[in-house]
Parts: sequence; C-alpha cells; structure tokens
Amino acid sequence: MLYCATDAPAARFSGVEREIWLLADHREELVAERIRAITPLRCHLHDLDPGWTPPADSNEQARAIASPPTCPSSKASSLG
Repeated sequence: MLYCATDAPAARFSGVEREIWLLADHREELVAERIRAITPLRCHLHDLDPGWTPPADSNEQARAIASPPTCPSSKASSLG
C-alpha cells in the first residue's frame, strides 16, 4: 500500500538514537564552521607566500591539500 506524504507518520528518533543524531548534526555544523574560518586564512597565507603548503599530518589535511580551495587573488586585484 502506498502512502501519501500527509498520511505517513513523521520520522522521529527517541532515546539514544536522538542523542546520536543531535551529536552528529552538531559535529557537521562545527566542521562547516571550521572550514568557513580556515579557508580565507589559507587563501591569505597563499597570497603572502604562494609556495607555502600546510603540514599534512592527518587525512583531512591531506585531502584539503590535494584539492586546495579556489581563492580570489587579492594581490592581482589590488595591484591592478
């Protein structure tokens, strides 16, 4: 039997499942916030020293180095 979206019960977590879901959601928010904070800093460091590469002491950092963020070139735009 097929249910219409209005007929289906709402999916809800309870107990430990809810706590895990909340923690995972919070972690995702923290990771996104960290990326938003670090990306501009890395761009500024790259502008100051194009040869600089951050240390790759973790898998996450190694992935970030393998695919660096696209940074607007502030030097090129300010030097005109």
